[in-house]
Amino acid sequence: MFSDNHQIDSSGPKARSWLQKAWVLLTGDDPSKTASPYASQRALHATTQKLVQVHRQVERLQAQHNLEMIRLAQAYHEISPEERAALPKNLRQQLDLVESSYYL
Repeated sequence: MFSDNHQIDSSGPKARSWLQKAWVLLTGDDPSKTASPYASQRALHATTQKLVQVHRQVERLQAQHNLEMIRLAQAYHEISPEERAALPKNLRQQLDLVESSYYL
């Protein structure tokens, strides 16, 4: 069993190793191996560039999502009242929400 004298040191080599790995993955720049005074600026620039790329990907995905939701709303709008009534209640409620939000 552990006694009260044992504590976990989160600043130890394992924690630093994990943090360094995360930094390298995000920035491509290993702070322990850089001697340049501009390392932080390069790291910030690299991280910013990656975030801009991710933001653009999110925008594209959001646009695709909106397009597909519009298509779903249009398709649902075009089915007959009888076909709607045949759908399970929960599905019909969700599709009603999609239609009200995305049908143009």
